Amino acid sequence: MKKPHDDAPDRIRKSYTALVCADGRILPITESIGRRVLREIDPAGREGRALLAAGTVTLWTSDGKPHQRPKVDDMLRQMKRAFDRKISSATRRVTAASGSASRPPRDAGESPAAPSSRPRARRPSDGRSG
Repeated sequence: MKKPHDDAPDRIRKSYTALVCADGRILPITESIGRRVLREIDPAGREGRALLAAGTVTLWTSDGKPHQRPKVDDMLRQMKRAFDRKISSATRRVTAASGSASRPPRDAGESPAAPSSRPRARRPSDGRSG
């Protein structure tokens, strides 16, 4: 007679996932079985580096894309290039917008917004000090 666990694999399959921040930092690696989290592993530690080098960690980037069996160095280099492109295009847009948008000259009688000349209201004193 066959039992249900006879077809079960000999080894429990653990999965490893980690999040990669936009600046390239890798957050702690999560070791799990199914949805149950067993522990977190430091990616800078010996075990974390070994898992990353072996390609057993699924890395999730900040844009929500999973990367399975990635070459970490290549992936981080690619993310850095994409980040640098975004930054340079954003700074080009800002400098172009600030250079082309000129304010009309102020009238001689117009003054910059000044604080109100009205005195501030004082709180009524209840006679206690402190």
